[in-house]
Amino acid sequence: IISSGGADNKNMLVTLTKMVENLKTYQKIFVIVGPGVKKNNPIFKYKKKKTTQIIVRPKNLKNYFDQATICLVSGGNVMFESILQKKKVYVVKLYNNQKYAIRYFKKKGVIKYLGDFKNINYKNLKAALFTQVKFKKLNEKFDGRGLNRVISKIIPFIMEKYNRADDYRQQDEQRWLQAYRNYRGIYSPDVQFTEAE
Repeated sequence: IISSGGADNKNMLVTLTKMVENLKTYQKIFVIVGPGVKKNNPIFKYKKKKTTQIIVRPKNLKNYFDQATICLVSGGNVMFESILQKKKVYVVKLYNNQKYAIRYFKKKGVIKYLGDFKNINYKNLKAALFTQVKFKKLNEKFDGRGLNRVISKIIPFIMEKYNRADDYRQQDEQRWLQAYRNYRGIYSPDVQFTEAE
């Protein structure tokens, strides 16, 4: 499996597909095109070989994972999916925020890190794929509730920041209105006059 995840802004799919096809080693190559891949991406115009199957926006990846032995993926969600499927996972870093998860799983020995995408070339890829690597199985439990945990932490955090900013703004606005009234000599709405005044 070759996958860049949901999007492919750096044209990883076509670059790695060409390299892997030139290895002439794999009987089947599944190129997974995510939902965020733009229509002008070069993968759509690529003249693939018979061994390569381009799958556009699949609903379910299970069938492809079942047939695959190696996953060549970016360091995002597709890396997690590949690890959970207990495949040999070779990871390319596309974006800087991926380095933390990559570093974590590299230390665990469940992935082989190939480096930053801009530094990947045919020679390096061939050497990495043909070097014997022992992959460990991830023994940690995943319960599938990660999104719920993230939402339960992020939404209250954002609301707290919003409320704090809103409260702070109201204090400033009250101060500005009072200064304006003082400057113009206007009584505030809370001042009560008697009939004699």
